[in-house]
Amino acid sequence: MISNSGRIRKQGRMFAPVLALAIPLTVNALDFKSGELWYTTISDAEASVITPVGEERYAGEISIPDNVTDENGTEYRVVSIASGAFSASGLTSVHSTSSQLTEIGDYAFFSCPDLQTVSFGDNLTYIGDRAFAYCPVLEKVELKGPYTILPNQIFYGDTSLTEVRLSDGVSLIEEGAFRECRSLAHFTFGSNVEEVGTSSFEGCASLNTLTIETPRIELGDYAFRSCSSLTTIYGFDAIASAGVESFAGCSTLSDLSFTGAPSKMGDGCFENCAAIESVILDGPLVSIPARAFSNCKSLDFVSTGFTVDAIGDMAFKSCPALETVEINQSVRSVGAEAFRDCPALLHIYIDSTVPPFCPAVAFDRSTFAEATLFVPKGLRALYSQSGGWENFLNIEETYEFPTHSGIDAVTTDGRGWRIENGYVVSEDEAVAITIYEIGGILKYKGLLKRGDLIKLDRGEYIINGEAVHIP
Repeated sequence: MISNSGRIRKQGRMFAPVLALAIPLTVNALDFKSGELWYTTISDAEASVITPVGEERYAGEISIPDNVTDENGTEYRVVSIASGAFSASGLTSVHSTSSQLTEIGDYAFFSCPDLQTVSFGDNLTYIGDRAFAYCPVLEKVELKGPYTILPNQIFYGDTSLTEVRLSDGVSLIEEGAFRECRSLAHFTFGSNVEEVGTSSFEGCASLNTLTIETPRIELGDYAFRSCSSLTTIYGFDAIASAGVESFAGCSTLSDLSFTGAPSKMGDGCFENCAAIESVILDGPLVSIPARAFSNCKSLDFVSTGFTVDAIGDMAFKSCPALETVEINQSVRSVGAEAFRDCPALLHIYIDSTVPPFCPAVAFDRSTFAEATLFVPKGLRALYSQSGGWENFLNIEETYEFPTHSGIDAVTTDGRGWRIENGYVVSEDEAVAITIYEIGGILKYKGLLKRGDLIKLDRGEYIINGEAVHIP
């Protein structure tokens, strides 16, 4: 109903009286227009931007003020944008420098077909789900403030988005936050990001480079699936875990070092990554999951490292270029079809005095017939009578097992490394690196190949016995 003041009055819920004769209470909120925008009061001194009343529709460039005054002269601080306030409107840009605006509601700018740029002040504490989703021409977004969660599907389907500036305090990027942002080429995870949700960057077809500045991050299922242009991940060693198919279909991703990371992978984590040429697992990974590297067309070398105890079903299935596999002594089982459809496989090295469990379907018949199985000295007879290994026609004994085939030399003395922009970089084909934080905490120990990087935060370190300061 319309009050005498001409403002539209929204009548709230009538609360049932406790006593039959009690007077029922009414909660009211007042809607009013000031300048181009409509507001509703949420307290005696605060207001929220809302959807236009009646047939009006927001359009063009909008600037959200610090304060507004109603027709009675009462002033309010503008502290929030209500859910759906600008949804499906004709906005082209929205701007606010207010330090009083703290909240953006769910679907606030959802499906704005003409919205191109968004910029808000430095005090945002909350942003709602799908706040800017399905804005097809949105290119630049700046969202400052102390908020810590980037919500579900906030930029889902923003196919023109190229530049995003977020709060340094973000610790969680929720499900589908940047899904199908097909023009986004670069993204940096700030120093506080700890978790990336399911499908957060799935289908970002132009995403080329990721930079991880946080010391530890967990990636949800399908986090970067089908990011077909992704070639480089700086700070890859910070990935503690990667969920189901996290990088599946990243067809240009290559030159990954698994030294120190991740400690856990989901099924199909790197499935269909056609450019990966070698997998050397030097880190804390315990189990190679099902389909982990299946259908990796360029993969020619695999070493399981010294912590892996199980190779999952179809882990390396359909890798047509795979020639050499090193199965180290920690492995206790090889899964069904783990190395099926690998027609180039000729050399399998097993450094274990106890033959791992291996079903007959782990390898192709052609592999059993043509490849050579290398086993420890004196164990040929044992392997020739054990499970799937007995099917190999060519079993040879050897004292010496290769360590990461394809690496010509490992530097263990002399420097062989340098510090560059906060990263430890190998100067040799490969260098053994041990890094301690001040206080004796081991940060990293492993092999650093040429081209690999180890990200260090600001502070003091001991690297191979040498004191290093990272400014």
